[in-house]
Amino acid sequence: MSRGQDLTGNANGKKGLVSVWFKRANASAEEHLLGAATANAHFNLLFANDNFLYVRAYNSSGTKILEMVSTGTYTDTDWHH
Repeated sequence: MSRGQDLTGNANGKKGLVSVWFKRANASAEEHLLGAATANAHFNLLFANDNFLYVRAYNSSGTKILEMVSTGTYTDTDWHH
């Protein structure tokens, strides 16, 4: 998003951006990079077995309320941003 761009549908929509450096320890297995949990909810940044990077959040009843998926796969153990 460029500065001054129209935010209609973005600020209150279902688009998002995540910026993070990561390096996989094992490119052939599910791998959790970051997570946080309370008694009421939890959040994960992970690689699933399909090699896509996922951001997921769940509410207190276990319902997924957020899922963001990378546009490409990561099948190596190099550093990425």
